Amino acid sequence: MKKAILLGAISLALAACGGDDSTETVELKVQHNRALLTGWGGGTGVWYPVSDRYSVPAGFTHQWGHNYVIRAAVTNLKNPPADHPGYEVKFLSVMSDTLAAPDSVFETWVGNAYFSDGIALNGNGGGSLSDGTPFVCETAKACEDLAAARVAAATSGSVHATFGYSAGTSLPLVLKAARLQS
Repeated sequence: MKKAILLGAISLALAACGGDDSTETVELKVQHNRALLTGWGGGTGVWYPVSDRYSVPAGFTHQWGHNYVIRAAVTNLKNPPADHPGYEVKFLSVMSDTLAAPDSVFETWVGNAYFSDGIALNGNGGGSLSDGTPFVCETAKACEDLAAARVAAATSGSVHATFGYSAGTSLPLVLKAARLQS
């Protein structure tokens, strides 16, 4: 009897680990801008493309100022590893690539007391994001506000910046405003 119960328990455990992962093909809308992603406890951040549903898959090349619709294969994992989102996304193709409106702006978080290297000023009326993307300040006040917000964020709050594009949707980005958010 004990063997039957043990065999049943083992079979049930193996059945729970088995099964097929399901895959579907989806369309993802990818925005013209990127957002800063950091790990817990700070460190160097990554500027990643922003999608409407899933993380943007490896193999897709994003250009600032372009809106995309891409096709991707999403596999829902029945038994994902620990610390895993439960799915994998594989890039298949670009379905459309259109320029964002020339007057497009976006606001993004760029740092706080634990993480402050998402953006850097160069002292010449501009700077760069941590991924090397250049920006210029629309006004001297925009650069001053960014510097002041970064100092204040060392003790509390977080720095948010509003960017636009220069010459339509080309780089460098234009820092339009910066502020401290409590």
